[in-house]
Amino acid sequence: MNRFGNYLYTLRRGKGMTQAELADLLGITNKAVSKWETGEAFPETAQLVPLADIFGVSVDDLLRGGSQTEEAPEKKEPLEEVRSEIWTEKIYSEEEIDRIAQKYRPESWNIKFALLIGLGILLAAAGIVALVLAGVLSGKESVHLFFAVILIACLTLAAGIFTAAGIIHERYFLPVEAENWKARVRRFILFMVAGIILGGAGICVFLCSGFYAEGGIFENKAVLAACIGGGLALFALAAFFFVYGGITWDAFCKKAFEKEYEKEQSEILKIIKELTIEKSSKKEKEL
Repeated sequence: MNRFGNYLYTLRRGKGMTQAELADLLGITNKAVSKWETGEAFPETAQLVPLADIFGVSVDDLLRGGSQTEEAPEKKEPLEEVRSEIWTEKIYSEEEIDRIAQKYRPESWNIKFALLIGLGILLAAAGIVALVLAGVLSGKESVHLFFAVILIACLTLAAGIFTAAGIIHERYFLPVEAENWKARVRRFILFMVAGIILGGAGICVFLCSGFYAEGGIFENKAVLAACIGGGLALFALAAFFFVYGGITWDAFCKKAFEKEYEKEQSEILKIIKELTIEKSSKKEKEL
């Protein structure tokens, strides 16, 4: 049994203390405290004395999971307890989110996901091969520059495909009952992909300034200035899409998950609770 974790949980709740508050006193992360309580990890030796001092118990009692004269109450985590700590202390991980999404992903999407990843890899490989062949078959700097632009374009498209496929794979199928959840996921994808494409286009435009030379493809300094100015403008737009898209998405997710955790029958909450129990059971078996 995870006596230490159960006892620590009991002491912490008895003090009316959250995992984040305990973590701050010890100078660690709340994730570390969560792992101690679930039995996934154990405190370092240097942390045992300050931990015992916080709760007014001996290190010996702490290690034994309570005094010899009394049994430590068994840790219980009602749905309300899990709901409170999951959001306020962010005790959820990518593994948990992926487990939830995996349960609700249709089989047809898994095939599409594999095809999209394959397409992205092919695009990236095509750009690299084209640049290598240009270097082997031609010694002209302008030819190398041209294929460098093609490489950046291919990598940009590949990054856009990977990003869109990844977000759909991890977020689109979550059982969140917000009315516009899927529409907001699509909007988030649009912002991220737009940022990637604009950033890649900015790099390509900057590279095109390399065609400026006396007797080169273009000699007009106005075109050179346009390339530099256009590249900067595209970078600025890319930054806007990334920052604005990320901020609005995070704010929407927070509200959507808060509503989800307030529900009596929350699929997300149930699965996260199952994962916590599963991890604790595995750790106890190892011990």
